[in-house]
Amino acid sequence: MNVQASGAIRSIALEGPAGRLEALLNAGASEAAYAGLVCHPHPLFGGTLHNKVVFHAMKALNRFGFPVLRFNFRGTGLSHGEHDHGNGEVEDVHAALDWLDREFHLPLICAGFSFGAAVGLHAACPDMRVKSVIGLGLPVAPIENRTYDFTFLASCDKPKLFVSGDRDQFGPPDRLKKVIGSTPEPKKLVLLPDLNAGCSLSDRCPPEQFARWLEQYPGHKVVSYINCSAGVKALSDVICTSSNAEKVVRSFPAETPIVFAPDRHLGAWVSKKTGRELVLWPGFCIVHEQFTERQLSGNAVGFFLRSQPAPFERAPARTVSQDFFWFAFRNFGRFHIESV
Repeated sequence: MNVQASGAIRSIALEGPAGRLEALLNAGASEAAYAGLVCHPHPLFGGTLHNKVVFHAMKALNRFGFPVLRFNFRGTGLSHGEHDHGNGEVEDVHAALDWLDREFHLPLICAGFSFGAAVGLHAACPDMRVKSVIGLGLPVAPIENRTYDFTFLASCDKPKLFVSGDRDQFGPPDRLKKVIGSTPEPKKLVLLPDLNAGCSLSDRCPPEQFARWLEQYPGHKVVSYINCSAGVKALSDVICTSSNAEKVVRSFPAETPIVFAPDRHLGAWVSKKTGRELVLWPGFCIVHEQFTERQLSGNAVGFFLRSQPAPFERAPARTVSQDFFWFAFRNFGRFHIESV
């Protein structure tokens, strides 16, 4: 294996059951003890491998020297095939795990956000190569016409970490605790108060206020990220996702002035990538504003794996005797660490 310097990025085309899957690999350190996979949220609602939560989860693992793979599910971005409502996507996860195993021959960690957690854990729990799983924003409550079956977790005896906002409408704490409570040890649940699963971004761009603000910019085209209210969408010329925002902005003639909303961070990134000066609505998601991958990883109390060297040590200078891993945060006192 040709190990690259940690942090280097490779573009990968995985061979999946429905065709090629677009993927990015953040290379790990030569002494990496684990390799990681992070699965993105629902692709029909803007989820891609570039999702911010997915990105920061990748960076948190990569900071400890792990090579980490992100990929687009079938029919998303440049990936072949069509969306299969979570069925074929499980096979996509298998393909990604197979690639990591062939490439690195290391124990695997599988993480996922929302839809990516439901699909990723379904594939990873019975896979003996995967030594631990991480569910971010596990969608245990019905979402419109979508429900997810988590009965498979009852037989998942590998270390399990669950992180969720305590006001997440798709992961109510009572329901989440019930689901996790039925699973075998080892397991940990971390609840983040007041982080309502992405709603803070939309809440910071009220349509009435946005309309008044737009009056300052007559003649501008309005490009809005999909995580906004219906009212803001109605005021916009184009709705974009994180994966096509750059392409959307480039589609306008160079002389066309553009307003970008509601995420100032995504807008700043698009402005840098395109070289276009954009007018940015000053909005943000509180999760991405407060918590970076450096905070998530630098403040980790532990992330322990049964019978393995401590994975968050770049050099395996010590081992951990605990029978489970857990991932918590030292300096955020308002976080609740729940044992269920």
